[in-house]
Amino acid sequence: MEHWLVAPLAGGSIVVFGLFLLRTHVNSWNQQQADESLDDHERDFCERRYRRRMQTSAVLIGIGAMLSVADQLPLGKAVWLTVYLALLLLSTLWIAFQALGDMAQTKFHSRANLARIRRKQRELQEELSGLRDQNR
Repeated sequence: MEHWLVAPLAGGSIVVFGLFLLRTHVNSWNQQQADESLDDHERDFCERRYRRRMQTSAVLIGIGAMLSVADQLPLGKAVWLTVYLALLLLSTLWIAFQALGDMAQTKFHSRANLARIRRKQRELQEELSGLRDQNR
């Protein structure tokens, strides 16, 4: 393979993957908006998650575009190479921070939902015990 094809193919693959992610996030968000069983708290969580994931996918597309044109940029000068690498590094770090934040928010949200479900389960079990005691 020609060396000048590597960067555009690698970057293009990342762009295509980012576009695929954008599409899946939009589809998921549309389904969540149409779901009438979601309460306001759940819908708010889904909206924040949607925004985080769309932002991450957009930055991923930007990284792919930067990699695609890397051979065309005047990176022979130290200043341009430094700026290019700094943008690439900062974009990658931003994706990592967004991913960590998304994982943490999902973990906290899941724990809160599980605690709510367990509380409701205890209430229903107490009510069932009360009904059993009445029938004896």
